[in-house]
Amino acid sequence: LVAAVGQVGDARLLVMASLLVADELSEIYTELDNLRDDQRGRTPSLVASDLDRLAKRIENIAERLETS
Repeated sequence: LVAAVGQVGDARLLVMASLLVADELSEIYTELDNLRDDQRGRTPSLVASDLDRLAKRIENIAERLETS
């Protein structure tokens, strides 16, 4: 974030990081809800691969936060 927006106060940086996490989490919850709705007609292996993809997205978010 510092590279993108420049030097800002610690409090503002924390708020911006929190908003980014909240946005990503909201997208993941929406996608998870959609997967649950679509799960009825699908095979378990497809559902497992979808959940694996979501887990990787969450791990990527955590990595980006650690490097910020």
